[in-house]
Amino acid sequence: MNQQQRRFGVVVTVAAVALALSACSSTTTVSSAGKGDKSNAASYNAKITPPTTCGEDLTFDQTDPDHILKKLPQAVQQDLATYPYTARATPWTSFKKKKGPWKIGWISVPVNNPWLVNLNSQLQEEFAAAKKAGLVDGSLSVYIQPSTSTSTPEQQAAAISQMVSQGVDGIILFPADSIAEAPAIDAAGKAGVPIVTVSPAPTSKYAINLTSNNQSPSYAGTFKLLMDEGIMGSGKELNAITVRGIAGVTIEQTYNEMLQADLKPCKGVKNLGTVWGGWNPATTKTEVLKMLAAHPEKIDLVLQQGSMQAGVIEAFQQAGRPIPNMPMGGSSGGDMAWWADNTSTFSSVGAMYSGKQMAWASWQILMRTLDGNGPLVRDFNPAPIKITNDNVAKFAVPGTDVTWVGDINGSKTDWVSAEHLDEYFTKPGSPTDAE
Repeated sequence: MNQQQRRFGVVVTVAAVALALSACSSTTTVSSAGKGDKSNAASYNAKITPPTTCGEDLTFDQTDPDHILKKLPQAVQQDLATYPYTARATPWTSFKKKKGPWKIGWISVPVNNPWLVNLNSQLQEEFAAAKKAGLVDGSLSVYIQPSTSTSTPEQQAAAISQMVSQGVDGIILFPADSIAEAPAIDAAGKAGVPIVTVSPAPTSKYAINLTSNNQSPSYAGTFKLLMDEGIMGSGKELNAITVRGIAGVTIEQTYNEMLQADLKPCKGVKNLGTVWGGWNPATTKTEVLKMLAAHPEKIDLVLQQGSMQAGVIEAFQQAGRPIPNMPMGGSSGGDMAWWADNTSTFSSVGAMYSGKQMAWASWQILMRTLDGNGPLVRDFNPAPIKITNDNVAKFAVPGTDVTWVGDINGSKTDWVSAEHLDEYFTKPGSPTDAE
């Protein structure tokens, strides 16, 4: 295991759980194979209308089967206009306050990139602060497998069931396959245990889904930039490689659908091949180096979906080749540092929220739900933070480089504020306000 792999190889497990267990022409549909609640299965897809001009972003059509959108605050309606799944009502709206202190669980795919490292560490901080305030009890129950080869939806589903049987009151989940895990999420919900997902479970009735569409704005924004600079457009031919995340993860398949939609009107882009980086910089570097060895021709564009920029950059640097254009959505601190240092030769657009910000928001949603505040809707989709060459220095940490695993600059509330979360609930405020 090399130094970079050691940096990203964070593994935490709960002994009790470990013992119990030995991503059409003008309109396309976001789709993901898997199992889930049959009553919702036919309606979780959001209809995508691809743009007609390269550099414009796709649009989504919310079908609103539960007739809730017009009843929501305007700010929430605006958020959900860019949500790639069907927004649904939630049974947690009428959930009564659960007596504390609460026991909380955290289940995730492998913590193997800077974003997840920071998400994991911030959740630990939120738990410690809540425990000091008397809101939670014991230790944060954690189930995380060490690698993608050992992390399966079946194991996560078993971990959910195990935690529920051990008396947890709420769970935060980054699912390996949210559709396959929907039955376990719903079983927990029926037992009175809310699960906040940091990667949506669009077929689950009881999930409370939190995400932000930080990919299609990055794709479209970058394509617009390249069009304006004359790099992409009529008569131009670009060689591209595609770097995808973890096969089978529902949101990964959705990201790829959005990429293909935004890329549809952009002519002259030839994809030389696709590699799977697993949302891990070390894996991405290895796989991109293989691609570069097989393709000595110039690479003009890398189409990637977040958390893998550092691996792409390091691969091209090691191969002695110029860093190509690529969207910077879902970047971490090291990516920001490199970008800020190279604005004279590299232009991009990023839409993002940090691991720290996701941890705070997911924790707040779970605490508010357990306190009986009543979420108005199943799906939370706050707008991402937009980053360009003009403001990237604000988000980069001085003195760091592309290998740094820290978070982007900014407070934990810069993505979604407490006041904005208030608009998603029947009652404002959070039990953590007294911390």
